Parts: sequence; structure tokens; C-alpha cells
Amino acid sequence: MHPADARLHLALGDVFLRMGRQEQRRGADGTTITNFYLDAERQYDAALAADPQSKDAVYGKARVNYEVSGTVAGAKRKAAALVSRCLAMDVSNPSMSMESFSSLITSLTISTGKP
Repeated sequence: MHPADARLHLALGDVFLRMGRQEQRRGADGTTITNFYLDAERQYDAALAADPQSKDAVYGKARVNYEVSGTVAGAKRKAAALVSRCLAMDVSNPSMSMESFSSLITSLTISTGKP
């Protein structure tokens, strides 16, 4: 993908994140709010696919994670669940895709704030 694609996806992620926050303040139902946050996360993922070094996309995903978990403790619980998933993975299984493993590690990194 072209770097301009990364910027477009990053901008869309920011828009969806803002809309999710606005809906939350407005008192919208949880499904609506969650859908905006999921759309934001998908856009940040697409930005990372276009530019794997995009710190803004990683930061955006971390903001989505925080908004969804609601608290630092919630983010830590999510990170713990991701660690459990990592430990349960059978990396010797040929059907295990590198993309799914990489995605899980990225989520873990974002959740913990540690590389």
C-alpha cells in the first residue's frame, strides 16, 4: 500500500474514535458506541498494514483499547487475557498464520504499552 493510504486510514480511525466518544457522552446505547470503536480499530489496523512503522496508528489503537476497557485496570485485564492466548497458541501448527500471531502480539504490545 501507498503511504497516502496509511494517512487516509489513520484519519478515518480518528474520526470514528471521536464519534464513539461523542456518542458515549451523549448517552447512546453500547452497541452504537462499540461499533464506532471497532470501526476505528479496523482503520488503525489498515493504517498499520499500509505503514507498519506508524506510531500514530499504534497510539490510535491504544486509545481505542483504553476507551473500550474504560480504565487502566480494564486494559491490564485485557492484556492478561492476550498473554493467556499467546501462551495457549501452538506455534508449531502449520495452520497457524504469522499474521494472526503478529496481530496478537501487536494487541498485547498496545495493551501493555511495552514492546
